[in-house]
Amino acid sequence: MSLLRCARVSVVLGGRPVVSDASFTVEPGECVGLIGPNGAGKTSLMRAIAGRLGHGGRIALAERDAATLSPPSRARQLAYLPQDREIVWPVSVETLVALGRLPHRGGATGGRLNDAAAIQGALARMDLTEMRKRPVASLSGGERARVLLARVLAQQAPLLLADEPAAGLDPAHQIALMETFAALAGEGRAVLVSLHDLGLAARWCTRLLLLDRGRLVADGPPATVVTAQTLARVYGVEADIRSDAGGLLVTPTGRVANRLTPESRLR
Repeated sequence: MSLLRCARVSVVLGGRPVVSDASFTVEPGECVGLIGPNGAGKTSLMRAIAGRLGHGGRIALAERDAATLSPPSRARQLAYLPQDREIVWPVSVETLVALGRLPHRGGATGGRLNDAAAIQGALARMDLTEMRKRPVASLSGGERARVLLARVLAQQAPLLLADEPAAGLDPAHQIALMETFAALAGEGRAVLVSLHDLGLAARWCTRLLLLDRGRLVADGPPATVVTAQTLARVYGVEADIRSDAGGLLVTPTGRVANRLTPESRLR
């Protein structure tokens, strides 16, 4: 059973198509990276899947039409971490992470013991246990990013969507983040994560989806998607691509001449 199925999903913003006919699935046990240049449509696609943006085509969660799901039902199937990291509530780290348990409140199962275990587990995974009582407003940007990720981890949904979660994290926490995603996949859940860092995406994701100007142009294992030819064509960069026992190593080394400017791409 696919945890996510997108069939010809399209998004139009301001009369302009930003995602066109995207079709793919995400299966249990996968950590799928969504990559593409600025303006490729990654965030719009993520928001459509999360129910935050109108779309054409069909989106199914665990083979159920997402359009028929109530917000609590959707939240029990899908946890979403958007790019926006603004936190306006004067709350502690632990209190904010506990918000991830709201979709499970009022059910026949769960209860406070399950809530506490989920919250403490999420704090530990994001290296936040020692700062759980601190006000979120006192944290750095990278620490806030980890708190927000802990909140969606506490949600314990089968499918996790994360839009640029590595942005602003130091290298150690970027690696810890990807290790967490790999662990979730190993537990039978699934992750769809958008990344600008091609090195992280190629090394840690089991599969990559490549968007270019709103269209899905590649879908497969990292070694088949991240090639010198594809990076030159889509990103306009030359790259050194190698492999070792841990996976691919991708290092952009220069720009390709006569490429589209960022302003000419879709936003």
